[in-house]
Amino acid sequence: MRVNTLVGIALVAAGCSTREAPPAADTTTVAAAPAEAAATSLESVAGTWNFRVMPMDKDTTLTTHVLTASADPAGWSFLQPSGENVKVRDVTVSGDSITTVAGPFTSGVRAKMTVKDLRTVYRLQDGKLIGVATAKYETTGADSVRQFRFEGTRQ
Repeated sequence: MRVNTLVGIALVAAGCSTREAPPAADTTTVAAAPAEAAATSLESVAGTWNFRVMPMDKDTTLTTHVLTASADPAGWSFLQPSGENVKVRDVTVSGDSITTVAGPFTSGVRAKMTVKDLRTVYRLQDGKLIGVATAKYETTGADSVRQFRFEGTRQ
């Protein structure tokens, strides 16, 4: 009888015990990083582009211009609606971005003002050349700076 009692107690104890918890998930694994944007080249944007210049927060077109881009950084310029052809300098490529500097030139946005320095960062996105520019204007008072969005479509 003692054996039966011991076996019964062992079975009850085994039935009441909890199973060992499964091992915790491995949290040291690093998730795959998002794919980097494809690198851009001057060759991929070479050509003529029709641009709209807009405020940062609206789709209102403030002015337009036509950008001529080439595989050679020295061959970049844009034509203002006034007919002024503006030479673009310091064209550089870094990853998916192209940065440029231009100026001085007559502003197409602010009447009777001269842009002394325009710095633009372009990215090729869905077949369009998208950009953000910072314009510094010549003034006699405090510095005058504005930012704009650019959106260009290839001719």
